[in-house]
Amino acid sequence: DYYLARSRMALTVDTRTATEYGVVRTFGQGDFQFQNFGNSNIGSTTNFTGAPLNSALLSTAGGGYVAVEYLFIQFAGFTFGKSSSAYSTPWNGFPGNITSSLLGGNNTDTGVNNIQYTAQFGNGVSASIGLDDPSVWNRTAVYNLSIPSAIGANGTGSNAYAGTHSPDIVGNIRVDQAWGLFQLSAAAHEVSGSYNTLGAGGAAT
Repeated sequence: DYYLARSRMALTVDTRTATEYGVVRTFGQGDFQFQNFGNSNIGSTTNFTGAPLNSALLSTAGGGYVAVEYLFIQFAGFTFGKSSSAYSTPWNGFPGNITSSLLGGNNTDTGVNNIQYTAQFGNGVSASIGLDDPSVWNRTAVYNLSIPSAIGANGTGSNAYAGTHSPDIVGNIRVDQAWGLFQLSAAAHEVSGSYNTLGAGGAAT
């Protein structure tokens, strides 16, 4: 194949309903994609070098790719669902760093499962606190340096990350006015090694 093609659609639904207790907002965004080349570039998917196109990179007829970027409900300052973390900032992702690897886990177009509360103090001053699910975004490699050659010459080794035990606690203080935006964020995140065992084989005294 000598050309690549991709079709995409982002479907966004944003509703706001006035109730006796304030506005209830629901928001959702789903992405749909059909393509003939997967995530590779033209150099690796064409047969310019004589290699055939990998059929695993094709979207099947009637198939394709579907993703949920945001899906949440807001009421009385609370947010429940998949939304931007209280830790994240407008410059956390596009068009600034263009990465999803930062704490907070969003590129302004991809949220993280969370529960958060935002208090508005007036004059553009607000504060938020929340609990984020770190299972998808805020994970990293943990190496046991007590093992000889735990990290190889290329900087990688056997990952001893023990997984998540609790949600991240995140928050921010924000000032958003005509002159610009100032935000101070903080987060508490647990990083646990699988070699971190207490009292293994010991007897209580």
